[in-house]
Amino acid sequence: MFTFHTEYTNLPYNQNDFHSMITLCPDSVIDKKIPPKSILYLLDVSGSVEPKLAKQSIVRSLPFLRSEDEICVISYSTETSIDVPWTKCTPVNKEKLVDSVKSISTGGWSNMSNGIFHAIEQCTDRDANIVILSDGETNSGITNSERLVNMVKTTLEGTQTRIHAFALSSLSDSMRDLTVACNGTYNYISSYEELPVAYGSVLGAVLSTVYQGVSIHLKSDSLMFTDMNNTTITSHYVGDIYAQEKKDILFKCHVIQSKQTHVIQYTIKGSNIISENPLLIKGETTIECGDDNDISSPVLDRIEELRVVRELKRARTSTSMEKAIQILSQTHTPLKSLQDDLDMLIGTRDHEFKMRALLSRIEQEYSEQRDNRSDDLLSDYSTPFRLWTSRAVSHD
Repeated sequence: MFTFHTEYTNLPYNQNDFHSMITLCPDSVIDKKIPPKSILYLLDVSGSVEPKLAKQSIVRSLPFLRSEDEICVISYSTETSIDVPWTKCTPVNKEKLVDSVKSISTGGWSNMSNGIFHAIEQCTDRDANIVILSDGETNSGITNSERLVNMVKTTLEGTQTRIHAFALSSLSDSMRDLTVACNGTYNYISSYEELPVAYGSVLGAVLSTVYQGVSIHLKSDSLMFTDMNNTTITSHYVGDIYAQEKKDILFKCHVIQSKQTHVIQYTIKGSNIISENPLLIKGETTIECGDDNDISSPVLDRIEELRVVRELKRARTSTSMEKAIQILSQTHTPLKSLQDDLDMLIGTRDHEFKMRALLSRIEQEYSEQRDNRSDDLLSDYSTPFRLWTSRAVSHD
C-alpha cells in the first residue's frame, strides 16, 4: 500500500544527491461499504454545445448510483437553472430524474463562471463531486480563465468538493487547469461516442476514492529535499487517490552533512473515506554509503517518465506542428508503452487537431499518473474499477 524506494541500494561515497520515491496504492474497494455520494452535473446548454448525448449519459449513469446517493443537475447558458435539486437516487426517483434531465432546454450564450459558482453554492453543506460538460468556450461572465481558476480554487479551499470536466470537441486548457486545481479528472472528448465512457470513468473515480487530501511530509538531519524543479520542499501535496491507483511521489535528496548512514523520516497524512478515519502513517528509512550501488528500477522508470513528460510539454506548447513533430521524433525512451504513445503521436502528423488533442492527454496522463483517455486507447493508469465502470456505463 505504501512503499519507500531509494535510487541506490548503497549511496556511492562521492554522490551528493540522489532520488527517493514513495509509492501509494490503495487496495480495491470491491465489497467495501462506500459512503453515500453527492454528484452535481453541470451542463453547458448554450448554442455552441449539443447536449443530447450529455443528457443520455447522465441517464446511463443512474443505474450505478445507490438509493443513498444523490444527484443535482444544473444547466447554464446566458442564465443558470437548477433543473434537478438534490434528489436521492431511489428507484422511484430515478424514473422522475430521467424525465427531468431529458426536458432541460437549450440555447443562449455561455456563462461558465455563473454556472460554476451556482454549482459550488449548491454544494456548501455537503462533500460533492461537480461534473462539468462544456466545450470550454465562454463568452460572458468571467472570461479570463486564469482568474476563474484562481477564484474557484480559493472558494473551494478547505472543502472536499471536487470538480471534474469534459472538454467537448475543443481542447480547453482552462478546464484542464480547473480540474487539476480542484482535485478532479479531466477528459477531452473528440466525438460524442466517447462521452458515456468518460462519464463512466469519472463515476468510477467518485465511487472508488479511498484517500482524500493526502500529503507527504519529509524530515532528515543530514539531507535536504527538493522537488524535480530543484525547489526546496519539506512536504508534498498529493490530493485524492483512487482504489488500486498507483501514485509515485518522486523527490531529490541532497547531502548537507556527510554521514555513513542517512535517515529519512516521512509522515503520510490525509483521510480514509471508506473507514471514515484519519490517515496517519509514520515511517523511517535509512540509506548507507557503500559499494552496492544497484539502481532501483521503479525510481529509474519514474525519472524517465518525467523526462519524457518535459519533452511532451515542449511539443504541446510549441509554435507549430512541424516543431512539435520534430521534438517528438527526437524523443526516445526504453519504456515501451510510452514509446508506443510517442510513435502514435508521430503517426497522426497529418491530422494536427487530433495530434495535439492526443498529445495533451498523454502528457497529462504520465505527469499526473491518472488515466484521462475517454476513447478506446487503454492507459497504463486505468484502474480496474474505473475501467469496469467506464465500459459498463458506455454499454448499458
